[in-house]
Amino acid sequence: MNRFVSWGKLLIYFFLIILIGSLVGCRANPNAPVPTEENRSSLITLKVVADSEQAIEAFRMEEKAIREKFHIRFQYFYPDRLSDHLEDFLFASKDTYDLYILFPAKLPEYVEREMLLPLDSYTSDDPSIQEIIPIYRNLYMHYGGHDYGVVYDGDAHLLFYRKDLFEKYGAE
Repeated sequence: MNRFVSWGKLLIYFFLIILIGSLVGCRANPNAPVPTEENRSSLITLKVVADSEQAIEAFRMEEKAIREKFHIRFQYFYPDRLSDHLEDFLFASKDTYDLYILFPAKLPEYVEREMLLPLDSYTSDDPSIQEIIPIYRNLYMHYGGHDYGVVYDGDAHLLFYRKDLFEKYGAE
């Protein structure tokens, strides 16, 4: 179990770094001073929207490391009581966000409203993208021939059964 937990954390951190790097890589200055409380206002701010506070937990866990490495900070938005209807709120709003944490099945709705930009130029030459299990890459990142996101979480569903019950009841 610990092997899966550590790989899961590693994958989350890895994909967050890829996503953040792809979004601000051109603007990040390697010679910039390390952010402190005094110069925090000079950090690039990325607006992150999600359907709940729990959905941004992975960002919060890595926020300090991301801030120090990329000189950016996050501003979080998770409208109350909208966990099932975030799209209704976002599609009616004129607000824009830099990062969307969304349920992958909703990806086509965002793409068709031109709320997301393709990330192909970042994902096509990155060999680490091939490390993502194809089902996650194809279902969670890809739509209409383009990559629009990077997965940061993957679930493993396990089915257990009792062989003796199958033997006892057969086709029933």
